[in-house]
Amino acid sequence: MQNRGKTQTRTFRFGVDVLKRLGRAAERAGTSENEFVAALLERRLLVDPLIPAFKGMTLDSDSMESFLVSGNLDVLEAAFSEKAQKNFPLILKLYETKEEPLDFWRFVVEILGRYCQWFYVEGSDKATHRWMVLRHSYGMKWSRCVRAYIVSSYGTTSKDKIRVEISDQLIRIDFQPS
Repeated sequence: MQNRGKTQTRTFRFGVDVLKRLGRAAERAGTSENEFVAALLERRLLVDPLIPAFKGMTLDSDSMESFLVSGNLDVLEAAFSEKAQKNFPLILKLYETKEEPLDFWRFVVEILGRYCQWFYVEGSDKATHRWMVLRHSYGMKWSRCVRAYIVSSYGTTSKDKIRVEISDQLIRIDFQPS
């Protein structure tokens, strides 16, 4: 869970109640308290620049499924595409102001995959792959919405083409289509 690169020791003081809850939370997560706190802080630092773009909105699995079942697919795809055209450039600017560069690959893996939990990412090492596979359990409507978001996001900053293939539980992005 924690990056095993350089580390440095810091000391922080927490209330006794907070420390008890921290111990229980780390145990439930199957990690040490140190790993749990490091992962929590890392996620928070990833999220801070995003707050103006996403405004903290998330949906649980049940809400997501009912939202997708009831929605008109053409309207949903158009809304996801429009949101991507607004959000992605803003997210890039927010990261630039924090002097933390964000490329598209990292955006998909860390923000949409890890933080937003839109899908699980496979093939996420861009040094060895030209593609990635995104797995989810929300069906074809969700695949089409995510494809619209990804294609629109990518198109806001790149003239290169990507190919996005979908099925009811996966999205495959090819960054070097033939």
